[in-house]
Order: sequence, then structure tokens, then C-alpha cells
Amino acid sequence: MSATLTVNRNSPQDAQQREILVTLDGVRIAELVYGQSVSKEILAGSHTLLVDNTWNRETVTFSANESEKITFVAQNRSSSFAQFLLMIFGAGPIRVSLQRQ
Repeated sequence: MSATLTVNRNSPQDAQQREILVTLDGVRIAELVYGQSVSKEILAGSHTLLVDNTWNRETVTFSANESEKITFVAQNRSSSFAQFLLMIFGAGPIRVSLQRQ
């Protein structure tokens, strides 16, 4: 049996800058821009989910049970100073985060 994994990039707090690369168990499954999501059937058991915006990355290990629906929200976050840099220079440090729903 399998479970369903969904990664959403729809948080209103998202900086809406840079793509987020989504990797499951070492295999890239998506490249998300703001507003997109990806769903994938996965086997029950332990998995490693990595999100990377090429500036930094975050990894989460989770377990999936049969028929379970697992959802994570990925987002890029920026500080006030980073938002200033984004407005002035079009680039700045943005941290990626991953949270299970």
C-alpha cells in the first residue's frame, strides 16, 4: 500500500522569490514557484524530504503509514533587512522552511 505526500508553496508569509527545489529520498520531484504544489504517491515507511532555494536548505525525516495523506508547506522567508535588499538590488538572503501540516 502507499501514502500520498503533498508539498504546497502557498503560505501568505512566503517572500514569493526564488524557486524551491523539492527532493524526496534523494530524487528531485519538483521545482516550485509561489502558488504551486506537488503530490506524489509514496511507499509506507521512513522518508527524507529536502527543500532547497539554492541559498539554503532544510531537511525533514518523516514516516508514512499506509493510506496516510501527508502535507508539508514550503516557503521562502526574508527578514526586514532582506526585504530592503530585495527591493533595492533585486536579491538578498532568503531562508527556506518546511513545516508539516
